[in-house]
Amino acid sequence: MNFIPAVKAALPNGPPVIAAGGVATGAQVAGLLAMGADGVVLGTRFLFTPECCYTDAMKNVLVESTWESTERSNAYDQAFETDFWPKKIDGRAICTNGVMADYKAGLPLDERIQR
Repeated sequence: MNFIPAVKAALPNGPPVIAAGGVATGAQVAGLLAMGADGVVLGTRFLFTPECCYTDAMKNVLVESTWESTERSNAYDQAFETDFWPKKIDGRAICTNGVMADYKAGLPLDERIQR
């Protein structure tokens, strides 16, 4: 509750402050804006819309997941050849599938891409 106001106070002429992470409802967006955020980013929430290309099975995996079901890694970006992020930037992803198993097993990148 204090983070956004503290950042705004510390950087009164700084860049826009964008809130992100764990935001899923309009009430949360409104609350973050009321605390002083200049914008709010939603990500995972849009995976559950009809427009998303995820299958119902894929969406169900997300619904059943907890914080313990995920881990930070660039395994997916490497395997799907979208690893264009700066060094030390990775993502949080479901960790109980073949992509992560191959990554943890140390399979060479070209083999992981092929699989």
